[in-house]
Amino acid sequence: MVRTPIPRLFALIGDPVAGNPTQEVVEDAFRRMGLDWRYISARVSPEALAPAVAGLRALGFHGAHVTVPHKVAVVRLVDVLSPAARAIGAVNCIVADDGVLRGENTDGVGLVAAVTRMKPVEGAHVLLFGAGGAARAIAVELAMAGAHDIRVANRDPKRRDHLVRAVEAIGGTVRGVSWPDRRIDIDGATIVVNATTIGMQAGTAGDAAVPVAWETARPGLIAADVVIERSTRFTAEAIAAGAIAIGGIEMLVEQAARSIELWTGRDPDREPLRRVLDAELTPPGGDRR
Repeated sequence: MVRTPIPRLFALIGDPVAGNPTQEVVEDAFRRMGLDWRYISARVSPEALAPAVAGLRALGFHGAHVTVPHKVAVVRLVDVLSPAARAIGAVNCIVADDGVLRGENTDGVGLVAAVTRMKPVEGAHVLLFGAGGAARAIAVELAMAGAHDIRVANRDPKRRDHLVRAVEAIGGTVRGVSWPDRRIDIDGATIVVNATTIGMQAGTAGDAAVPVAWETARPGLIAADVVIERSTRFTAEAIAAGAIAIGGIEMLVEQAARSIELWTGRDPDREPLRRVLDAELTPPGGDRR
């Protein structure tokens, strides 16, 4: 009798997980790679997080994505942390190797990879808006990639200063600036990042604006927005100013590619990931902005 190999198992754990497109993206990538592997989405409450991670270990799962609200809490439940995950203080991807759970963080990798396709990050001057989890991951990854200087603007000085200390701890050059009452000059920045929720679920007009004085942009400026829309007011204004705009979808593609590479050891083709992700995020019968 021919024995069928047991497929490797992977999961998404979070609360909520309904509507999250990760399962479709990853399963499509596995099929394209010729891998008979399985990926499930599991709603896990905060109270059930520790048993869920123990279950991943006991059942022999080879990896998992971790989404809100568990990215910080799961840090204490894995065995080892990557340098980025340790600096960020959060885990969004778990790699299992012979029962050892390694915590990774790819939240900032997506932005760095997307930007690097346009120009090197090494030596870049960065203006970053926001100080939440995404901003912290992005700042750490930019510093690790060799960004020369990072300015962080956020409404909450305590959160901003917490991010600054995290980047300083890994040797990055970073400074906090006050969230401006008026538009802030780009002041020689080569990369401007919106890592806030400004523009989320809103079109290119009528929504709140990230306070950037786009008229001070220099040729070749890259403007990256974490908001997952085809176009936001931030990217529209950047393009009008002659900047190169990168949207949140591109960052998601790169994040997915990195996790798949961590699990398979193979770098996946980006275009199929992009097509599946875009299809999953498009409302039925409608077009995304």
